[in-house]
Amino acid sequence: MAAQSEQAIQANALRLLRAIEEATRGLSTPVHIGQLPNLGMNEEETKAAYHYLQEKDLIYTKFRLAYAARLSARGHDAIRDAQRVPDQTSPAFPAITYNYYLHIETMTGSNVQQGTANSEITATQTITTEQFVAGVRNLIDQVNRTLPTSGLPTEIQEQTRAALAELKAATDERRPDGSRIQRGLETLKRIMEEATGHLIAAGVLGLIAPLLHASAAH
Repeated sequence: MAAQSEQAIQANALRLLRAIEEATRGLSTPVHIGQLPNLGMNEEETKAAYHYLQEKDLIYTKFRLAYAARLSARGHDAIRDAQRVPDQTSPAFPAITYNYYLHIETMTGSNVQQGTANSEITATQTITTEQFVAGVRNLIDQVNRTLPTSGLPTEIQEQTRAALAELKAATDERRPDGSRIQRGLETLKRIMEEATGHLIAAGVLGLIAPLLHASAAH
């Protein structure tokens, strides 16, 4: 049973790797795995596949938005090796062959929409007001770009847009009011918490947490 479980994880990981490669081909920007269509995996399977790729250094994941990724050099090599010898296993996926991957790729399923707020965050101990405001603007930009294809409920999307508009107005002031920005971040946090279990919401919460921590100093 353990061998079958490992094989399933590797097969899912190879499928996820291929989906990330297709979504980011020719781009330097990452893709959020919640935006990848028809993965045919549930929440736990997707998380296991993502962490497998991460542990193998097949994807680059050091982005501010949790669960965002693009292929690393090793990831590109892994896909090339799998395509070159489809009837053999590869060092990256020793339990499967590329043919097996092609077989399971025909599975159908809905977009992955759920996850947990299990984010990796590197917080800065000292941050200037300019850096803080820049971080909030970066949050606004990332969420605005991700929101249309997030799969979040319509009501949550509308509330999110309103919260982002308030945050933008606060950061666009000539002398941004830290208290106003903090209130805006807390509002956005509450909205995302209403969508607990959604990968996009988890990513946004991962962005908000260090900003709220930093806002205490401003």
